[in-house]
Amino acid sequence: MRKILILGLDGLCYEWIFRMNMKFLSSIDTGMIYGIMRSYIPPITPMVWTSILTGVNPELHNIWYFHDEHTLKPICLHYDCKYPCLWHLLENLGIEGAWLWIPLTYPLSRALHNKLFFSGIPIPNNAKPSRIMSIKFYDFVRKYINLYDMKKLYSPHKLEYMSDNIVFRFRVIRALLNKEYPSIFAVIPETDLIWHVTDSISTAHDNVYTIVDEWLQEIVPLAINKGYEVFIVSDHGEADFTRYVVFINNILRRRGLIKFKTSLMNFLINSVIRTKSLNDLISITMNAIPWNLLFEITLPFRSAPKRSLSPREFLSYAMIGSSRYGYIKVKGRGIAQKILSEKVMKVIQEELGDIIENIYLIKELYPNALGREYDIIVKLKRDYLVSIGILPYDIDLLKTRGRYAHSLNGVFMWISKNVQERKYIGTLKPEDITASIVVRLGFKPPHYFTGKPKVPFGEISEKLIKVSERLLLVHKVKYLRKKISSKA
Repeated sequence: MRKILILGLDGLCYEWIFRMNMKFLSSIDTGMIYGIMRSYIPPITPMVWTSILTGVNPELHNIWYFHDEHTLKPICLHYDCKYPCLWHLLENLGIEGAWLWIPLTYPLSRALHNKLFFSGIPIPNNAKPSRIMSIKFYDFVRKYINLYDMKKLYSPHKLEYMSDNIVFRFRVIRALLNKEYPSIFAVIPETDLIWHVTDSISTAHDNVYTIVDEWLQEIVPLAINKGYEVFIVSDHGEADFTRYVVFINNILRRRGLIKFKTSLMNFLINSVIRTKSLNDLISITMNAIPWNLLFEITLPFRSAPKRSLSPREFLSYAMIGSSRYGYIKVKGRGIAQKILSEKVMKVIQEELGDIIENIYLIKELYPNALGREYDIIVKLKRDYLVSIGILPYDIDLLKTRGRYAHSLNGVFMWISKNVQERKYIGTLKPEDITASIVVRLGFKPPHYFTGKPKVPFGEISEKLIKVSERLLLVHKVKYLRKKISSKA
């Protein structure tokens, strides 16, 4: 059985490997197959990492954002995904694995406490350790790594924790390699989060990329020498910076398409700031607030949105200040949903005008996404970002100091002793990564995978197919039960 190391560097793209002078990654001279990982629209964490973990596209796994659009409750792959994840497949094949910091895995399932598991973003600051890390992981760290304040990992977006967290993550990976764990899947979120909490002139992102590159210089050769197949992948890239944040939900609320339960305080604030001078003052003040504070305000785990936001006809989603795309979930069915979609598109066009680059229905991108055919994607022009936030006062545009936006092009690298050449394979989809991982482990991909392997097959066993058929049925039944109980 082959051993495999999957390093997920969130938000990494080839452009930034060179811009940030990542000396190791930019000058790997061993055999490597590499390509451009073409992300989804919108290029955001939940959709892409779920596809990488399940081998299917969003039309099938149905995970589109960090939280459920009906209940606003956070999504968790242990409970909300109707397709089995890699850890289910490998566990049923008897392959021991470590699964570290994978997005949308909080809260941790009790069944995984005997596995090496640590949940990934988003994690609430007040979470109990037992809901985040497995007992086995805690014991492993206590035995092989020096003591570390795990609470720092609960807030990976805080600048003061980033360097320490990156070092700790790679120390854990190194210890796992030395113990020769058969399967290691670890996501490093800081390579993306650093862009969420800093502006374009900050030097903090330089430090993050330098630390990651220095650790890769140690980790990758160690893994190769121990006979591992190494995959370095990302879920999207980063593009050039933008200058304005657009609060689409504020626009939809003002036009009566989102019902907002306004408190007396919010009503008074809105009444006062309608004068232009005070409105300008608010804009200047908001621009001065540190971006990590804005990031925390808009996290879906906070209780304020649940109390004040009541989805009526639709609710728009977007990455938190870092995507040019806005995803608008349109409620209803059939002709009623179609009519509402047309109305929404007209409102958005009227309000945003020429700052829109494109606006289209989700069925143009994902024709098999049942129940979402008339959802809407809004893509803004280069200088604009979309925010999911709903501010307690009427403001639509907020000037920033220059912030980078997610782009569609991420990275895919496969490094192995079995690769004798350096070869470019073009573009691949997120689910192609999953199929590639599976065939390098020595299994034929399950029939339901929408991804195709982009690396050579080795000795192939069909055992995974039999396991996946059973697990697929179990997960779909569990998924349906949850949907029925939530509606009841």
